[in-house]
Amino acid sequence: MDALRPVLERKPDDAEPLSSLLPLPGPYIVPGGRFREIYHWDSYFTMLGREESGRHELAPSMVENFATLITRYGHVPNGIRSCYLSRSQPPFFAAMVELVAGDHSDRAATLATCLPALAREYAFWMEGADTGQQRDAPNGWAPLQWIAVKGLRDYGEEDLARVIAQRFATRVVVAFRATGKLMEKYNVVDDKLATGGGEYPTPDGFGWTNGVLRKLLALYPDAVTPREAVAGRVGRAANDNLPAGRVGQPTAR
Repeated sequence: MDALRPVLERKPDDAEPLSSLLPLPGPYIVPGGRFREIYHWDSYFTMLGREESGRHELAPSMVENFATLITRYGHVPNGIRSCYLSRSQPPFFAAMVELVAGDHSDRAATLATCLPALAREYAFWMEGADTGQQRDAPNGWAPLQWIAVKGLRDYGEEDLARVIAQRFATRVVVAFRATGKLMEKYNVVDDKLATGGGEYPTPDGFGWTNGVLRKLLALYPDAVTPREAVAGRVGRAANDNLPAGRVGQPTAR
């Protein structure tokens, strides 16, 4: 997993005339596959794994980048293209700030620096911004698994949190052994397929899966047994997810 991360790293952007790119002042991580720019909530889950691996150097830059976007536009756009300015994704900027402040020697100063951007993003969401997201069964998404595990642990439901973590981690590792890929999402109903369904071919890479799996394995080192890791029945990474009548049509996340 750690070896995949340099492939997803990007340098600060240069502003180019007539480009749709929204340039960022610092380096950042992209999700992978067809998603070649930074995306809002993807970034938190990627940062989660990097922090677990001791790769702290990029997290402050990521927070600075998102604070810059909030200062410019009043919110974090879905992605850093001008076509995304009218919408956002589930708000994880505060969680990113907490992730950075938790490891900072001067936590109070870090929080104070980010406070104006935090307040502005909060105001944006209180105005009732609409966030539409695809949720294409039968797939399970790494961010949702982490939200469930973290929430259950916070409420003392450790047994159920462990079951969810173990099932998802096993699913990812079995698929990786079969395909050599970490993917955006996983079929959690049919264990013969790695993934399927949805509005676009499943990209691999993949930032948030990498990050969440790294965190889950740190919390539950025995989540995936050697026997489970080699006993999977995934035969192919099914890219059968171009619905009839929509072949070739790009879809925003």
